[in-house]
This record gives sequence, C-alpha cells and structure tokens, in this order.
Amino acid sequence: MNYLPLEMYKNLEFYASILVFCISVVSNILALSFYKHYRENGSTNPYIKMLWFQLSFDIFFAIVSIICRQDEIIVPGYLTFHLANFDSFHLSRQIHGYIIAMAFFAMYGNINNCTLVIILRYIQSSGLIKLRNRHLFLAVFITLLIPGILAFNLWNSFDYTLPANLVYLSDLKSGTVDPGMTINSISCSVPLKGPLFYIMMLGFFGYLGANYILVVFIFFKYRQYFIKFSKSMSVSTRTIHQEFTRILALQAFAPIIIAGLPIMAYLGSIFLDLNFRIGGTIILFLLSLTPACNGLLFVFLSSKNIKILKRRLSTLVNFIFCKNLVQVSPKISKVFHSTRVSTKKNAPSTGPSAVHFNG
Repeated sequence: MNYLPLEMYKNLEFYASILVFCISVVSNILALSFYKHYRENGSTNPYIKMLWFQLSFDIFFAIVSIICRQDEIIVPGYLTFHLANFDSFHLSRQIHGYIIAMAFFAMYGNINNCTLVIILRYIQSSGLIKLRNRHLFLAVFITLLIPGILAFNLWNSFDYTLPANLVYLSDLKSGTVDPGMTINSISCSVPLKGPLFYIMMLGFFGYLGANYILVVFIFFKYRQYFIKFSKSMSVSTRTIHQEFTRILALQAFAPIIIAGLPIMAYLGSIFLDLNFRIGGTIILFLLSLTPACNGLLFVFLSSKNIKILKRRLSTLVNFIFCKNLVQVSPKISKVFHSTRVSTKKNAPSTGPSAVHFNG
C-alpha cells in the first residue's frame, strides 16, 4: 500500500497547480498591460503583436492547465491519461479524449509560440524582410496548425475498446491505493509499444527537436548580427537588445530546462518497463510552469518594464497616501522599429543593409 505517498503528492500537486495558475495569469496580464508603451506613432509592428499573442496564449494555456489537470500514468502495457477534475461530470470517454487533446494542443502551442517570436524578432531586427500583418497571420496559423495536428495524433492513438476505469482495475491487481482513482474514474489509454504509440512519440520528440534546432540557429544568427552592428547602436538600444535577447532565449528554452531531464527519464522508464507511476504527471505539471516563467521573465528582466512598474507603484502610493509625487513616463523605446543607418562624411560605414535602432 502506498496511500500516503500518493495522497501527499496529489495534495501538493493540487495546491502547487493553483499557485502556478495565479502567478501565470497575474504575470502575463501585467506583461500585456505594457502594450501601449511599445506602440509608436499609434501603431504596433507585427513582431510586437506576435509577442503579445504569445503572452495571451500563455494565459489560455494556464487556464487550460488548471481546469484540465491530468494524471499521466503507466499501467502494465498502457499509457493512460486521466482528467483529475472531470470524474463527477459523467462525460463520455470520447469527450474526455477531446479535452485531453485540447490540453496537449495548448501545451504544444506554448512551445511553438516562443520559437516563432524569436524568428520574428530576428527578422524585424535585421531588416531581412519588412514584417507586415500577413506575416503575423502566417505565424499564428503555424502556431495553431502544427499543435493541432499533434493533438489529433494523440487523440487518434486512444484505444476506446479498453475499460474506462483501466487504472482503477490495474490498481486493484497491484494493491495500489490511489485517492484520485475510483471505480468511476475515466481514463483514455494508448497501448505501449504499438504503432500508434510510436507515431505519437515520434511526433512529440520531432516537434521538440525541430523547435530547438530553429531556436539555436536563429539565436546564433541574431547574435552574429548584434555583434556586427552593436557599435552603431546607442547604449540604451544596445541594452534593450541584450535584455530582450536574454528574455526570449530563456523563454524558448524554458520547457527543455524545466522538463528536459524528467522527460528523458520518463521515456526511459517506459521502454525499460519501470513503474514510474507519477512520472508523466510530474512532467505535465513542470510544463505548466512555462507560462509563469514567460510572464515573469518579460516583466522582471527588462529594465524598461521595471521602470514602468516603479512608476505605477509610485502612482499607487500617491493615490493611497494622497501625496503629490511627480511621475515621469518612461521613454518609449523604438528598438523594434528598424531604419537604415545614415552614413556621414568621414564616418565609418556599417554597410548598406545595416540597421539602426533608436534607444
């Protein structure tokens, strides 16, 4: 009997999920509130719009993660998915399958968002092409299309001929007592080591691999560009570039930093037939941390955003204590709007394709 360890873990995971949800929503709403400070001449370029779409999608992912909390459990011969909050609704297994697929769609989309934001940032900064709204729509379409295909792949892998309470029946045989599993608990299961399982895993790891190859490639391309043209930038612009590059790199690698080793360990346990019961659930929880990381990184690793926060805090103090505090609006950065470098007489040229950013 391992009732106490499972009960303790499930209680800890429940309260931790609520905390992560609150941090995710608050930090990303706070990040979205900076929108007006990144507008120039009443308009916003497509890269910034994509960044704001990423933050909005983070909120969507956080909401889906808390509502559709899942137990991903290995039982002999099967990988099962159980919705922790839906047993009392008496929904069909097909509906459970759709909800599980939607939750994975949100998770996949969150990873894809970070990659596309970095790509658009490099294009915008380098002036490779002039970004327009059609490029934004294409990026959003890709963000939704590929995760949708992967989510459908997962849904198509479920074997609905298996008992709905497969986990409960397996626990009865093994003597495991799981406080979250009852005779009425519904799960959707994928046969381990079958063709659909391998297709599902190939899609997942192929997707992760493609994203991180793109991130590494674009990151180094951007770094080369920055080194080449940093001398033509003002100090403030150079600082903003460095800060946002750091933020985007950390956001892009957050899922692999947070859950990379657990994913590898869990995958190994599947192929070695080890009963790492809560491994999949832990990984899903770790991946749900990425919206909180994205929001916090954007808010607190940017000196521009810190200045805005300080100004707002000062305004709040002024409102509460009725003091006449002088507020100074932070300077609107033009770091995301590229123009060509002007070449003056006797001044070294940075080349016809050089881009200058006003700090």
